Amino acid sequence: MSSYETVPKIAEAIRRCLKTDDEIQINAWASAIYDEFDLCRVLEDMERSDRTSERDIVSLSDAIKHLDKAVNSLKEIGWHGGKALQPSATRIRKQSTRFGFGVGVIEAPRVFANHLASMKSILEMAILEIPEDAMSVNSAFGEGPEFGRRTTKRPKIAAKQVALTCANAYQQLAGSRPTVSTDLKNRAYGPFLDFVQEIFSILGELGSAETWARAAVKVKAGKVKGPDF
Repeated sequence: MSSYETVPKIAEAIRRCLKTDDEIQINAWASAIYDEFDLCRVLEDMERSDRTSERDIVSLSDAIKHLDKAVNSLKEIGWHGGKALQPSATRIRKQSTRFGFGVGVIEAPRVFANHLASMKSILEMAILEIPEDAMSVNSAFGEGPEFGRRTTKRPKIAAKQVALTCANAYQQLAGSRPTVSTDLKNRAYGPFLDFVQEIFSILGELGSAETWARAAVKVKAGKVKGPDF
């Protein structure tokens, strides 16, 4: 998702949840929240990519096994399945051949099977290109333990930082310290939680808004350490 699409949505959430009409502050905080998310997402992607070469080989080998099974299943498909696959099979044929002839109903499953078989061949060749016991990707950025491969669970950097930035925006624009309350049925509620939920919904794939809203509240209250803002 681009900043062009996302920042206005965040700005609207700030405007609605924090009930402010200071457009300069609204846009500044909307950009800050998005920038924090964008940077941390890149860092998380880098962390996820730093797997051992052996694990990558295993994953590719598993994918090959699944492709083999899919190819065999496609060979069993009859007329009804072929009819459903015909439009997509025709598109595959047009992409892979110079003349782009249409595909018949009976032929359609075979076109898909051949397409998956070619993908399997690509994965098999990729495995041959992977060195065994390769160095950590992080080692390209320096030497020392901090540049080694992480063996513990990877932290949710983006979720944490976005929630903390939301907490700072809330404190400045709402004029009060962010809190998350709990009712008699142990359900979380409160305007700050509503705000974080809105932002997490816009950005997507950040995990539990309640968990990270509560974590941000603890940082702002000085109960746990967090980055300076």
